[in-house]
Amino acid sequence: MYRPEIGQNERVLRAVSRQICHVTVLLALVATGCGGSDEAGGVCDAPIEEALDPSSGLHFLDPDAEVRYLTDPPTSGPHLTIGAPRTGVSSEPLSPIEQVAQLEAGIVLVQYQPSLGGVGEALTDLGSDQTLIAPNPDLPAPVIATAWTKKISCPTAESLDDVIADLEAFIDTNGRIVVPGGAVPGGHGG
Repeated sequence: MYRPEIGQNERVLRAVSRQICHVTVLLALVATGCGGSDEAGGVCDAPIEEALDPSSGLHFLDPDAEVRYLTDPPTSGPHLTIGAPRTGVSSEPLSPIEQVAQLEAGIVLVQYQPSLGGVGEALTDLGSDQTLIAPNPDLPAPVIATAWTKKISCPTAESLDDVIADLEAFIDTNGRIVVPGGAVPGGHGG
C-alpha cells in the first residue's frame, strides 16, 4: 500500500498527541484509584473554603445580639468584640456570634454533637492554644471544625481515630498562632 511521506511536523504532532492521551489516561486511573479525602483519615468530607460574609466587619458588644449567618456553623460574619480568645475545651456550647469571634482571632473551633456520648471526651486532646473544643447540639453533622472561612464536616463519628486524624490535618493547615491581645499575624483583624 502506498503512503505519501509524512512531514516532520505531522510526525511530531502525532507523537505529542499520543503522549497527551497516555498522560490523560494515567491521570484518570490515578484519580479513580485513590478515592476518598485528601486528609489523613479520610472519613470526613474534604475541607471547603466558604465565601467571606460581607458583614464580617460588624462587631457587637452584646452577646445576645440576633444575627443571621450565611452558613451553619458560620465561618465568618458579624461577631463579638473579644479580648483574648478562648482556647482548650469548653463544656458549654458557643453562640454563633461568639463562634465567629473565636475564628476571627485565629482559633480553629472543633464542635461536636453532645448526644454522641464519648466523642467529646475523645476530642479533648485536640484542645490547645490554637483550638477550642465545644459541644453544639444544633450541628448539621456529628463533628465539624471551622476556621476563618474554612470548614470540614465529619458525617460519621464511628471511626474516631480517623476523625481525629482528619481534624488534626485541618488544624495543622488552618490553625494560626494567636498572639496576646487576640491579633492574628496575617489574619483578619478587627
